[in-house]
Amino acid sequence: MTTTYFPFDSGAGANVKEEQWSQMARYWRNDGILPDNPGGAFTAPNDIQNKLQVVGDDSTLSVIVFTGSAWIQGHFFDTDSNIDKTLSSVTTSGNSRIDMVVLRLDWLENTISVEVIEGTEATNPTAPSLTKNFGSRWEIPLAQVAVPYGATTGLDCTIVDKRKPALSVDMVPVCEIGMAADQTVTSSTNYQKLNLDTVRYDNFDMADVDNKRVSIRMNGLYLVKLNTRMSSASVINTITLNDSPATSNFVARSEGVKESSLTWIGNLNDGQTIGAWVYNNSGSNVTWNVTNVYTPSLTVVRMGDKATS
Repeated sequence: MTTTYFPFDSGAGANVKEEQWSQMARYWRNDGILPDNPGGAFTAPNDIQNKLQVVGDDSTLSVIVFTGSAWIQGHFFDTDSNIDKTLSSVTTSGNSRIDMVVLRLDWLENTISVEVIEGTEATNPTAPSLTKNFGSRWEIPLAQVAVPYGATTGLDCTIVDKRKPALSVDMVPVCEIGMAADQTVTSSTNYQKLNLDTVRYDNFDMADVDNKRVSIRMNGLYLVKLNTRMSSASVINTITLNDSPATSNFVARSEGVKESSLTWIGNLNDGQTIGAWVYNNSGSNVTWNVTNVYTPSLTVVRMGDKATS
């Protein structure tokens, strides 16, 4: 039998190697950008508003990475000055290229650095893959940069923010969206979307009220709760994934009640969406009521990493 324990000042647990420390520290929080507050809890979206944010340079074909701190596979990174990274020109007319700006942990070189992974020129380019090999090299994305033909400065490029917050192992409230006014649901043979147009809180920029949904920005295990109150019990309320009211996307539903509180717990991936849809085929219009204890709301909480069987 082999037992392992560390870190200690002396004894068998005193000689701690970086691989052991990383293995331990990965349990503390996920990879990503660290908040300003020393407690490490996210309390508002601007906790990471411009930390390690990537922007285009206005005079050269390059990008600027702002100051900030990050957590990557149990290792800490910080820069107190902006970092400039040069981009290559696109050489063929009609082509463009997608580069990835990443934070790279290199165990073989014992370094953490900001790097640009250059994509391949094409008429319809795709972003290059990131390396995630524990013990050798691990990369997390900061931004995706589309470089067009003829670009001379970073401002000519299209930059998509790919940063994610470094979450602790505790459950974290993501966002809650609700309704500003009553919504009339006409009688129809089609499902209709709940008009979730009001942000009540949004800690991770996932509230997508323009499209009346929550857009997931990082993989994980999530708790989703939908509160509703209708003027009639002749409806079906659903929590729906992927913005499509198909049976395969319904993860929770209520039927034949005026008031309902639906709850679903499950794995979600970056890019998936969560919304609320209702079915009313009663022959009469019904109303989603706002001014009561069951004021319609969709609440999302991230419980941790994705659950595995």
